[in-house]
Amino acid sequence: MKKDCGLTIIELMIVVIIAGIFATLSVAGYRNLVNKYEINNQIRELYSDLMHLRMMAMQKNRMTFMQLSDNSYIGYEDTSPQPDGDETLNTSSDSIAIPSKSVKNTFAFTGGGFISFNSRGFSNTTCTICIPSSVNPSYDCIKVSSTRVKMGKLQNQSLGCTSANCETQ
Repeated sequence: MKKDCGLTIIELMIVVIIAGIFATLSVAGYRNLVNKYEINNQIRELYSDLMHLRMMAMQKNRMTFMQLSDNSYIGYEDTSPQPDGDETLNTSSDSIAIPSKSVKNTFAFTGGGFISFNSRGFSNTTCTICIPSSVNPSYDCIKVSSTRVKMGKLQNQSLGCTSANCETQ
């Protein structure tokens, strides 16, 4: 006598269902991983651009500015009137140092969305910039004080974008 060594339709359906469950779980995990990476990347890029403006202010001995909106930002160098500017932002005549960058994740910020650095690299404005999310990224906020620009992590998403809620290292 020969014994059948095949699969029944029930066994095959169970295997397909289990594979479908694993695929669904991995897609959800992958989506969270991608969102976490995008937020980390966006905060790091904004931090880099802020530091670039700060260094430019010291190097060229003139004011630089960053203007934030909910979904973009732009950096300016104070060049109007020539040669060293007047220490105020004039968007129509000051030079663009960082072209407008659109962001995928919406910013929340304090301090009016305007940051300036003087010729010594000190910020004339203090603010906190955050990207609220539920995916728990490594970095999701930036604190700008008069002497420092630091990346951090929001301690509690429900407390919003405040300096006290952004813990830096």
